[in-house]
Amino acid sequence: MENSFNKKSTFFKLLSVAFVLCAFTWSALAQNVIVKGVVKDTDGQTVIGASVLQKGTLNGVTTDSDGAFQLTVPSNATLQVSFIGYKTVEVAVNNRATINITLEEDREMLEETVVIGYGTAKRSDVTGSIASVNQEVLRQIPSGNIAMALQGRIAGVEMRTTSSSPGAEPRIRIRGTRSLSASNDPLIVLDGIPFSGSLNDINTDDVKSIDVLKDASSTAIYGSRGANGVIMITTEHGQQGQPARVSFNSYAAYKQWIKYPFMNTEQYGTMRDLANKYNDTVDEQRDKYDTDWQDIYFEPGYSIQNNLTITGGTNGGHYSFGLSYFRDESNIPTEGFDRVTIRASIDQGIGKYFTFGFSTNMGLNKNYGSAGGAQTDLTPMINPWIDPALGNVSGNTRLGGLLMPKDNNYIAKTRALMYDVADKNISITKRYNAYNTAYLEVEAPFLKGLKYRLNAGANIRFNEGGSYRGVGILSNVLTQPSSASRNWGNNTNWDLEHLLTFNRTFNDVHALSLTAMYSVEKTENYSNSYSVQGVAADFMQFYQMGTGFYDTLTMGSGNYTDYGLMSAMGRIMYTYANKYMITAMVRSDGSSRLAEGHKWHTYPAVSVGWNISNEDFMDNVAWVDMLKLRAGYGQTSNQAVSAYSTLGRMSTSRYSMGDDLLNGFYVSSLPNTNLGWEYSETWNFGLDYALFNNRINGTLEYYHVRTTDLLQNVSLPSTAGVSSYTANVGKTMNNGIEFTINGTIVQHRGDGFNWNAGLNFYHNHNEIIELATGNRPGIDDNRGNNWYIGYPVNSFRDYVYDGLFQADEEDVRKILEGSGNVGMIKVKYRGDYDANGIPVRAIGDDDKFIQSNEAILQGGFNSTMTWKGFDFNVVGGFQIGGIYTANTHASYTNQISGRRGNLLVDYWTPTNTGAHWPAPGGVSEDDDCPTHRYAASRYSGTNVAISTITLGYNFANLKGVKNIGLRNCRLYATVQNPFVFFSPFMRETHMRPTTNSGAYANSATGTPDTINYLLGINLSF
Repeated sequence: MENSFNKKSTFFKLLSVAFVLCAFTWSALAQNVIVKGVVKDTDGQTVIGASVLQKGTLNGVTTDSDGAFQLTVPSNATLQVSFIGYKTVEVAVNNRATINITLEEDREMLEETVVIGYGTAKRSDVTGSIASVNQEVLRQIPSGNIAMALQGRIAGVEMRTTSSSPGAEPRIRIRGTRSLSASNDPLIVLDGIPFSGSLNDINTDDVKSIDVLKDASSTAIYGSRGANGVIMITTEHGQQGQPARVSFNSYAAYKQWIKYPFMNTEQYGTMRDLANKYNDTVDEQRDKYDTDWQDIYFEPGYSIQNNLTITGGTNGGHYSFGLSYFRDESNIPTEGFDRVTIRASIDQGIGKYFTFGFSTNMGLNKNYGSAGGAQTDLTPMINPWIDPALGNVSGNTRLGGLLMPKDNNYIAKTRALMYDVADKNISITKRYNAYNTAYLEVEAPFLKGLKYRLNAGANIRFNEGGSYRGVGILSNVLTQPSSASRNWGNNTNWDLEHLLTFNRTFNDVHALSLTAMYSVEKTENYSNSYSVQGVAADFMQFYQMGTGFYDTLTMGSGNYTDYGLMSAMGRIMYTYANKYMITAMVRSDGSSRLAEGHKWHTYPAVSVGWNISNEDFMDNVAWVDMLKLRAGYGQTSNQAVSAYSTLGRMSTSRYSMGDDLLNGFYVSSLPNTNLGWEYSETWNFGLDYALFNNRINGTLEYYHVRTTDLLQNVSLPSTAGVSSYTANVGKTMNNGIEFTINGTIVQHRGDGFNWNAGLNFYHNHNEIIELATGNRPGIDDNRGNNWYIGYPVNSFRDYVYDGLFQADEEDVRKILEGSGNVGMIKVKYRGDYDANGIPVRAIGDDDKFIQSNEAILQGGFNSTMTWKGFDFNVVGGFQIGGIYTANTHASYTNQISGRRGNLLVDYWTPTNTGAHWPAPGGVSEDDDCPTHRYAASRYSGTNVAISTITLGYNFANLKGVKNIGLRNCRLYATVQNPFVFFSPFMRETHMRPTTNSGAYANSATGTPDTINYLLGINLSF
């Protein structure tokens, strides 16, 4: 036996040596050859960027702008040619020097794939409401903010920048407002894992696609976290088999502020004389100065962004790396925002059945400012008669000029002053973040289509900030002690998901997709802050606060929260013959934030679809490419209340005990052992269409949402001794309609003229049905929070402007107002009249109207034209109806009294009786702050706003550019926020309606709106 084994061993050794010798001989005979060729499609059009790879190696190139390639390979090699949307082709070289290749379109790959949550699906199989925006569309609007890139792109999704200040967080609403007190913000999912950061932490250039899940049949898969919609963000991960590609995108922007329309010296003098309330002071020299404080204080801002991306892949995996730097300087001196992000991902197959991947998104955000407080907002309101030099002095001399001729002076700030005291007037906030995801996927060898996947996410955010102001800096009290404050906090979040999926098509007719998921999530937060006065020296700023003494009014404070969420989900998707589709799922969530016995909730979702265009009776309707009906029902829930809301709350208060100042505790919020989920039920009906060889496509949708058991703070009477408690009370309703149409107006192959355009519009109506005390309109309303039964959430109750009192209305004015003057504001009267048509009582609370801010219609539009290497793009949005409130025109900046510098408005005079604003110096509610009685600045929200206009040219087709290996070399110029049409709000305030400090009120008096001019370049190798 042993001899036999030795003989066999010797035989195999000789056979191995012979094999190696043959392989060596064959390799020696296979000489390298330079292969050239062109890759085209079946229509004869060149395919740019196709991957040409020597099979089994990393040796490869991509086709240039002529579809040509050149590659050195062994004469016996096999070329593997691939491109997205085409079937992969393998061609044997056979010692040939020229090989031209034709790629055939892969119809299945060409069909759009959308991210549906825990997976993807073909657009034709989707039964829920999902809108998608790809990378190409996102990059049409160069911006450091994803929200700006998406403005006006998706029907039913409202994205507003809350302020024009650098680093301001966007406000996002998907299909309106549902909750009164709980969060209405959508869930953000980054690369498949719920994202605990903000959109400002994500670099727009890293994003490959964004899919927005809008209805409950789509969002229910994320349970309570998806109650307000889901934004699925997929970042660039490279492509398998793709040689390394390098892209560099950069732009620089100049930001010119839009001036507020303040009165000049002559206009201000006329108004002050008519008001006759204040005398000129020694510092006010109307014959000498005409100071424009905006020109002296504001400055042009700028922003820059640089992005480097490297992507590639092998036969078994792919990778990507991104590095970005974004800087945004405000129009307010010393104020700005910096962001550095580093992103990396790798996906790799191991053998036949295993795949793993890891991605990380790390960044540093830094907001820095002047720590100027409210006085920043008041600077433009300084009297134009003040010497501008008063604002340039610092140190121990006079720091400011008079803002008004009373005893409370304000600082006359200028750029020179702000930079002079910059190291003594500091405010910095930093955020360090790392968002990490990893997965392991195993394909079952015993059952085709069965996979197990483990997803893990670990997010870490650390915030720190501080402010410092030196002795007497920007204060009218030169001996004002220095002050400093520090704050910091840490947020950690981890998420673990177990997914079991089965995807299989049987007999090319039955397509089945099954998903089961179990997940657990944990979040931990802590924060601390404290402040001191009397820091020993300016150079210590807020870093050595131990040298100061603690402020008796603002002690140190801290906070800690720890909460979790556990979930289980099952989903089935079935398609028959690509005609009939059904998706059904059930999910159960358990939240630690809610009370015992109420932590868990299980809810269903189901949707169906019918691809009418695939029916036999549609075979002869050639102009219809796709026509699909959808209907869905689903339930979602919301647990977005503060942790420990079920336990009640204790608060502290300072009190005196003899000579000591002590801390006391009191109950500020009652516990609620029955606090549970807030529920929403949604019906959605949709129609998807594509016509004329896909030249026209879009959607039409209707939805209805009913939310019950609202999570809100219930106020208690003062006699209770406790102000409030959190409970499930109230109901709201939300419904709306959405329409989207995209079309190719002109289409030519190659470098011919092409024109694509899109339009979307939507109407959303929300309404409060019930509040804590009941559902009786006018009786159970909550006036303190402006919540009114039968009206939208964003409503208010106030008087309605009805013109100005004229000289011939003296008798009526005396009855309605009792005092006042000709030219004062008149409001609508809702009471009775006597036989002579004279009001029988004075204006009172009963004359207030409940008014809705709700728009009648909103939407967006876009147009892209290309010709040869040129591209021209316009993006905008519009709104019809609604109400905008400009706080700038309703308070400090428009008192028409001569106390401050004043906005230039059309006010009443004996020779201008048809004016909109009241007579100068008229009756006011408060002599110390003389705002006119009933003063409010509300305008129709109607507007058409152009967001961006871009003109670009791609030099990639030029011979000199080709020779240096550039696949793309595009230069472009962009103007952002250039035009607003048909807007009463803009005409009066000079502020864009789309830049808001709140839902419907624009009070951005500190940082003005800007028009931005950008120059940029896109390079890829």
